[in-house]
Amino acid sequence: MPTPFALIGRAWKFYLHQPVLLPVAFWLLFLPMIGYKLLVGWLLRDGSAIDWTQSATILAILGIFTSWLMLAWGTCCVLMVGKRILQSSAGRKRTSFRTVTSQGRGIIIPLILTGILRDCYSILWALLLIVPGII
Repeated sequence: MPTPFALIGRAWKFYLHQPVLLPVAFWLLFLPMIGYKLLVGWLLRDGSAIDWTQSATILAILGIFTSWLMLAWGTCCVLMVGKRILQSSAGRKRTSFRTVTSQGRGIIIPLILTGILRDCYSILWALLLIVPGII
């Protein structure tokens, strides 16, 4: 069995051979994640209750929601690259950033619904195991 470092090395080498993954990772994963962290940090800056009457708070929440959607879109784009790699011979088919993002838009809603369903199952199983344990 290969060591974890060997797996990371192979994954890194594969990543360098897929030119579309770099813009997807930067524009649709890293930047929205940084924006999300900054907005959440600003929103919860002093630990007090959120003041819903300020327009800056509402804009921050809209920014958090937008960055969350962009993260989901980035995940969909990475899934589309993976799908292309599995369908073509050794992943040698090159695609553009625009093509991957337009194809990724089609699976955002199913990805979000699958995440909600997964979270519901996790919560229900946690209740099934924790509540009888407490009683």
